[in-house]
Amino acid sequence: MFAVGADGDKRAIKWSDQDDNTDWTATTTNLAGDKSLESGSEIIGWTRARSRVYLFFTDSSVHEMVYTGDDFVYAFGQLGAGNGLVGPNAVIECYGITYWMSHGAFFMYDGFVKPMQADDIRDYVFGDINEQQLDKVVTGTNAEFGEIWWLYPSSSASEVDRYVAYSTRDGGWVTGTLVRTAWADRSIFSNPLAAGTDGVIYDHETGTDDAGSAMESYIEAAPMEMNAGNRLVDILGFVPDFDDLVGELSVEILTRDTPNGTLTTSDAFTVDGDSERIDTRESGRQAGYKITSDEVGGHWRMGLMRFDVQPSGNRR
Repeated sequence: MFAVGADGDKRAIKWSDQDDNTDWTATTTNLAGDKSLESGSEIIGWTRARSRVYLFFTDSSVHEMVYTGDDFVYAFGQLGAGNGLVGPNAVIECYGITYWMSHGAFFMYDGFVKPMQADDIRDYVFGDINEQQLDKVVTGTNAEFGEIWWLYPSSSASEVDRYVAYSTRDGGWVTGTLVRTAWADRSIFSNPLAAGTDGVIYDHETGTDDAGSAMESYIEAAPMEMNAGNRLVDILGFVPDFDDLVGELSVEILTRDTPNGTLTTSDAFTVDGDSERIDTRESGRQAGYKITSDEVGGHWRMGLMRFDVQPSGNRR
């Protein structure tokens, strides 16, 4: 049995004797003990990382506590600095790897502490997060799809209103808006369950709609340079590739001539299960696309989109 913040020391970890959980005083004849962590102002949270290994997090560091079975019972070690925990529920273990949200970064532990590659979403998350409400950050897993979720309040919100999710399968990230204050992955129940601020427990990963209303979904590919940006290209069409497509999708082509130039959005092209090729007349030095669905009962899975792109000219 552990006690954190024992005897008024916010960095202290204390454990009872293994044979008597009412005996907390360390002697030469029992296995009770205590440890005050060396860094940080207080312990924010902890988790079991793997067999015999626990991680304790302060606001600025993470510490490893390993069961040794000898007279000292546990061995402690600090695993770097600047990798503390933002809130008590901002850490989770999934299949032997621990993931957590720190201040301005995400980290993982697989026997060693490693920063997670999050350049694409770091500014989006940490540039718009309520620093006064970090204790409300919630972490959850969606193990069926290999996902780690953090739900957090944006800078203008006092409750959780956004999420950022990491794929353990391909290292990708997604962001979005969602009001959930607690999360439990599938176990006894067949789907993940999450609580909202409205007092409702929501059943996730079931159906395709939002309580009978359409659930908007989209994928946006950022504009990429064509031919190293040295010349204009014409986008003459694309061949849709979607599995299990139910309903219609909207595809827009995004173009611009320079990285800081104005982004031009084409007309929306409608795609359904019978679409083979869609003709377009767009041009630019950079090109991307956005695919959107907003239909009741709509469902789709993206395959490999193919575009008909040809060199145009060097000037404009």
